Amino acid sequence: MSRASRSQCRRRSAGAFLGTLALMAPLAWAQTTVPAPEIEGVELRVRETVEAKYARVLARPDDAETWGRYGMVLDAHGMTRPALRVYEEAWNLDPSDFRWPYHLGSILLFEDPGRALVWLERALKIDSSYGPAQIRMGELLENLGRDDDARRHFSRAYELDPDDVLASFGLGRLSLARDDITSAVRELERAYALGPEIQAVVATLARAYNRQGRRDLARKLAGDARSLPRMTHHQDRIRGAVGEQAVDAESYLRRARTYSDVGQLGRARAELETLMEIDPDLASAHFAAAGVYDRLGLGELALVSSRRALELDPELAGARAVVAGALYKLRRTDEARSQANRVLREEPHNVHMLMIVSLAAAETGNFEELLGTLERAYQVRTDQSPMSGVMMQMLADVGESFAAVDQHEVAREWMEKAVVVAEESGADGAAAAFRAKLLNFE
Repeated sequence: MSRASRSQCRRRSAGAFLGTLALMAPLAWAQTTVPAPEIEGVELRVRETVEAKYARVLARPDDAETWGRYGMVLDAHGMTRPALRVYEEAWNLDPSDFRWPYHLGSILLFEDPGRALVWLERALKIDSSYGPAQIRMGELLENLGRDDDARRHFSRAYELDPDDVLASFGLGRLSLARDDITSAVRELERAYALGPEIQAVVATLARAYNRQGRRDLARKLAGDARSLPRMTHHQDRIRGAVGEQAVDAESYLRRARTYSDVGQLGRARAELETLMEIDPDLASAHFAAAGVYDRLGLGELALVSSRRALELDPELAGARAVVAGALYKLRRTDEARSQANRVLREEPHNVHMLMIVSLAAAETGNFEELLGTLERAYQVRTDQSPMSGVMMQMLADVGESFAAVDQHEVAREWMEKAVVVAEESGADGAAAAFRAKLLNFE
């Protein structure tokens, strides 16, 4: 059957399904029109999930929970317009439930700040003890230029949970905006201690240090921020419950990335393994799983998944590099070197692959290849590279090897490179140790 024919069949099936539901529940339609799902062109499992929730609303049109659950599924799959109407009906049926105005306010934060403000105020009147709602209200008021009101909500969030990084971050931003640098640094340092992996926190603290005159520290933090992911993950169990309703492939991948970014590798693995069961031929799922398996130390699984990703999509960026890394960790050195060199033909500046070739050369005693690839890796390195620790140690080892045969001038050159990499990566102890060895060479 052609793609066009399948699309026509899906439309006819969907139309028949919705028409049957309408006949089954005429009273529901008479009282309140239930927003129909936007199912054209969506994945089959998404359509089935949404239609099931839709059917339940038609069967129980006076039940707020049923309406709200339908809204959550629509919301999870980006069907925003019908989700807004459904959440509002859930609130009309039960104005005492915090969730429905909170979801409405959260959806509208950027689309319609005025309406978002109304719904978040309603939510906080129902329950002012939910910290993430205080954070959202603070961010909204900050964007509206109402800094004093925003500070009140960030302060309340901090009272509710002093370990909420976004509460301290919000307070720090507001202090920085009003040129209270001392308070800004204090609050942002607290946020940094809680979320050193959050790019926005690190970059903002760098700006605060710069305005305080601590420019060396500001430059270092600004450099650190550039290597961090942009995404900020906030523990919001109520909004998180919406995201868990999504059953499309991209949502599984997004959840897995989020869990991986915050170190919840077990949950990332579960999301990806579920997705691979649903769609075993999705190359991106196998590729993402390979990365998670690698971080979990499951080398064989990482190798199997990365090779499967490569089979499904030979052009998939990074898949062959993951294969090379997995092979090296499994001590299959020759195979790892071969795969790494294939990557380097396309990506000559791939530091990770250069380091794998260097390590393989060191293991096999190919000193000439080791020197060549290690020098290349040093020249194209980036600050805070994951390979920095390995690189600086190998540079130092090479320096000591030359010193052992009384080639002290060459030894110093390599040890100085080790010092540079150590300093760039913030390994002050290693840098000091390498400098001490330089003195011995002299």
